[in-house]
Amino acid sequence: GMPRVTTTTRMTLRCQNYFAIAVATAIFLPNCIVEGRKTFSAFIPSSSSLPLLPPAAHQKISLVKNSRIFCREPQKSTAARFYSKKTELAMSKILHVISSARPESNSTKLGQMLISRFPGATVTVRDLGKNSPSIVNEQFVDAWSIPSDQHTEQQRRAFSESDALLAELKSHDIVVLSVAVYNFNIPASLKAWFDQIVCPGRAYVSTPAGAVGLLQGKKAYVVSSSGVTPFGSPMDHYSRYLVGMLGFVGIRDVTLAASVTVARDKEESWAAAERAIAALPV
Repeated sequence: GMPRVTTTTRMTLRCQNYFAIAVATAIFLPNCIVEGRKTFSAFIPSSSSLPLLPPAAHQKISLVKNSRIFCREPQKSTAARFYSKKTELAMSKILHVISSARPESNSTKLGQMLISRFPGATVTVRDLGKNSPSIVNEQFVDAWSIPSDQHTEQQRRAFSESDALLAELKSHDIVVLSVAVYNFNIPASLKAWFDQIVCPGRAYVSTPAGAVGLLQGKKAYVVSSSGVTPFGSPMDHYSRYLVGMLGFVGIRDVTLAASVTVARDKEESWAAAERAIAALPV
């Protein structure tokens, strides 16, 4: 099995007010340590056990009065120097978000092709075509501005789906979005997924300097299938939205990996997509 180590991470929080404490509580999320990135490590008791991760466990994080976050790069240990790329890929946790209504869609196949570039990775499939998230309702929106311990039973039920989807996203370090393009934009099921996830205080916080996404340290890949609307085409209304929404919650490492157009030059676009995925620097 995978070796396990006991973390000795020390965290220093300088919280000058209750707002800062709330931000700190929201930010320090489990299992978001990624090698070589400036990221927020987990808020864990020193006696807890974690899977052996790339050596990013020696971080000191301070939250200062103006709520800006400073994160020191991890110190490289001897073990880090021998941490192989193959091991890193095998330890990746990938969330594959499928949005097509068709079971064997082109966008799904593209996503699977991309995931094959990460041999040994753990993959979770979230098929929105089979199980579309709920559309947000009044109880859900009202609950945004109320502390969770003050939610009514209706608000707790409305938030339960959001809690599960957000926890799933947080627990993965790579997100692959397989996007079926309908009428030049993303499917309603994918929009509903974002609406369930992008909640204030949970996926981002507002500060005097602007919104701060809480899902840093992750990487996202986007693949798409459309009739005649590849990335960057005049009627492409979806790729900019996806990059913007992912960046808003802190996922700024986004790659528009490949897209195919099935109603125009299908064979050529498939060949180009295969080449693009094969050339990705994973």
